[in-house]
Amino acid sequence: MSVGKTIVAAALLAGLCFASQGQAWPAVDLRLREPQRPVPFSLSAGTEAASGSLPFSLTEKADVAVPKKHPGRAWIEMGVLLAYSTASYWHRNAFPEDWQFQLRFHSQFDRFFLLKGWRFDSNNFKLNWSHALAGGLYYQFARANNLSWSRSWLMAIAASTYWESFVEWREVISLNDQITTGLGALSTGEP
Repeated sequence: MSVGKTIVAAALLAGLCFASQGQAWPAVDLRLREPQRPVPFSLSAGTEAASGSLPFSLTEKADVAVPKKHPGRAWIEMGVLLAYSTASYWHRNAFPEDWQFQLRFHSQFDRFFLLKGWRFDSNNFKLNWSHALAGGLYYQFARANNLSWSRSWLMAIAASTYWESFVEWREVISLNDQITTGLGALSTGEP
């Protein structure tokens, strides 16, 4: 791709980004200006006053709007994804070779409480690495709704635990899937 085509493509992409946000192109002022002088300040919190200079006052409140957190919306979005994924998983009858438990009280009791179902699964790496991406996706549902990184991480771990425990009720509760999804949530979701 030539340099001219790259510039045109970048300009079109930038235009789409601004248009999708309902904003106009930002005005660019290329005139040279004199640098602004810093405003002197002093700090005193019951100790000696420190003095120096900053370009703003420390006592003024910033006019920055704090984004509102939407944990309910994050759980609804995650629930929609998990409902779709569950329907898709069971419609395909995925991984019948892993089915080791039945939907009976004794079988599920053994699986959960006697820890017969808690172990590392034997799936290959080609399948297991995708759990990190799933964790990142779960994590992003929370972060996109302005939740903290710790709450987002817990939400991703909860989604992974739900999947391993209830969606895959015929299979073992895979420890390697839980670890990969949990660590992948933070390591792929936050950057």
